[in-house]
Amino acid sequence: MNIKDWLKTNDLPVDGFAARVGAVRSSRTIARIVSGAVMPDADMVARIEALTAGEVTAIDMHVTRLDWLKANRPERFDVDRPLLPATPAEDRETVE
Repeated sequence: MNIKDWLKTNDLPVDGFAARVGAVRSSRTIARIVSGAVMPDADMVARIEALTAGEVTAIDMHVTRLDWLKANRPERFDVDRPLLPATPAEDRETVE
């Protein structure tokens, strides 16, 4: 289950969720985690899993993040795009 659905099922606003996972001053960050705009750090993933009694898992959060990336950063999934930028030596053409 994703966090958004868990919040709806448990009738809990993002601010309340943020307070419960110990992110009171960063409810905006929690909102971005809920949407998939950011992936939480491992310690936050563990707190979210604990708070939701395992109903929201690291895999659920990963899937939410992938969905967000595919919708908002599709170029990251371009199979023709190199994984790493070319080194300066690879950019130069050999001139003889």
